[in-house]
Amino acid sequence: MLILAADRPDHVRDAVAGGRYWGLHVEVVAVPRELTPEEAELRYGHRLPLTGRPLVIVTDHLPGTGRAARRLWSTRRQTHEYLSQTLQMPEVCGGLTMRQCQPGIWISTKAVVHPSARLEAPLWIGPHVTVKSGARMGPNTVLETGCTVDRDATVIESWLGPDTYLGAGAELRESHAWGEHLVDWKDHTSLEVRDAFVMHNLNRPVSTRAHVPGLPERMLAMLIMIALAPLVLGKKFLARRHRSAMPPIVQRWPELWQVWRGGISLVGLRPVVSCSLAGIENEVREIWCSQPQGVFTLADSLGQDPLQFPEALAYAACFASDNRRATRLKILFGAIQKMLFKDNFQPSVP
Repeated sequence: MLILAADRPDHVRDAVAGGRYWGLHVEVVAVPRELTPEEAELRYGHRLPLTGRPLVIVTDHLPGTGRAARRLWSTRRQTHEYLSQTLQMPEVCGGLTMRQCQPGIWISTKAVVHPSARLEAPLWIGPHVTVKSGARMGPNTVLETGCTVDRDATVIESWLGPDTYLGAGAELRESHAWGEHLVDWKDHTSLEVRDAFVMHNLNRPVSTRAHVPGLPERMLAMLIMIALAPLVLGKKFLARRHRSAMPPIVQRWPELWQVWRGGISLVGLRPVVSCSLAGIENEVREIWCSQPQGVFTLADSLGQDPLQFPEALAYAACFASDNRRATRLKILFGAIQKMLFKDNFQPSVP
């Protein structure tokens, strides 16, 4: 079998996996544009070991629906309606590896759905899907293999692609979501979601490589450490004299030496050893751990506790989506100002 792919042939090649799922030998060939059946037969028919005329099929509709059905991807709206209607056809339902738990609600036996999740027909949940507490699914919704819907998330009139993570509290309506890519099938707009706390591809592991601060960042940390030394030592002396809690700037000041040594960054998230991540889901914990550990955080610059969950996850998401140099400098000096001049600023002690 020969597949001519004009759009993302690498994705097609990975999906068919050489035909081993069907016991066939399938070759995927990249072509610059979609060919007509006649052109395909003329150009590539000789590559098939056949004695007769090759059978050329245009895969623009689903199997079992016939060419009279609407073509896929003529418009995104028609495609979503076509897929939803096709999945409800008796001849198609019989081939699904799911069981009908309620009228119009099909769930794979390999899926994990929390009892508190709200399900509304028609709904299809594929194998190895995880739906967590408080999530709302349906109507006209498909969750493909391996995707995860975090707690209190909402998916309505949408199609969630395979191995796609949808974050806690996120809302997906009238859209097709695939990894980081989001397409609104109603108004035909699309965007790439860069906030991994909201949506990301579970097959693309988030890098957990430690961030090593460069020489300019290390020198800046040393300058800040020297400049703050008189104020920090004075506040430390007063705290001991009055037997009060050490101010946050006194607690963080020694960590600047770790920045100079290349251990942590000036700006990032608080080190994971200083807070408990046991109650956080695996996907969110992975994103948290992928961000650089830092002395000062976005929450610090706003006078908030950087280790107060679940608010800390929101600040971490904001930082993960925008950690440019200008943003980090703004966070750095904002956090130092809050810690020095706000007496009521008392984050958790690491």
